[in-house]
Amino acid sequence: MAKTPYSYQALSDFLAQDGKKYVKPEKAGEKAQAMQALRQLGQEARDAFTALAEAVAKDWDQVQIQRVSLWANQAQRLRPHFWVYFLGEADSLNRPLMALRLYGEAQKFGLSCELSFIERHKDDETLNYQAKVLDLPVREPLYFQVQEVAGGPSYRLAADELNQRHLQTALAEGRVRKVLLKTDIALTAEQTLPDLVTQIHKGFEALFPYFEATKQ
Repeated sequence: MAKTPYSYQALSDFLAQDGKKYVKPEKAGEKAQAMQALRQLGQEARDAFTALAEAVAKDWDQVQIQRVSLWANQAQRLRPHFWVYFLGEADSLNRPLMALRLYGEAQKFGLSCELSFIERHKDDETLNYQAKVLDLPVREPLYFQVQEVAGGPSYRLAADELNQRHLQTALAEGRVRKVLLKTDIALTAEQTLPDLVTQIHKGFEALFPYFEATKQ
């Protein structure tokens, strides 16, 4: 069976279904055909994202992709904003890693190259290592994605010296739980896979000094 190629349209089509409830066709009654269609959209979009991640890893020496996120969550709501982590030979699952994440809506979406960690693998030191992204000066096009201890949705902050000092203080005082470092790539239907892979690698190159800092 041939591998599914990367497809902008597959991602766009599934993003349009974000949050819809999925029911197994055999339990969906008269909606069985609609559920089969949703499942096919989800599988095709996940395969397309996986193909992209594999193309990125292929050009990245001694790096393997971890499992791509599923197309529906535990509550069986469609979840098109796929993500995947990249693990090098010297990396650990409980430490910050490079990741690729889909963001946006069907008509306007893209990819985030990010330096973050896998929540289910974190240990008592993971957050401390993640906080080291603030040890080096940060400038655009990088930006911060912040999650406060109090909960609620995460939010974006520009990468400038003032925000960096603010986040260092907030982390030290226990008001902020984690700070991710990210840079975005807008997607268009005209982009070729090789061009997109090149852009993604440039995004990861911008994050690499901070990735190294998290290992100290």
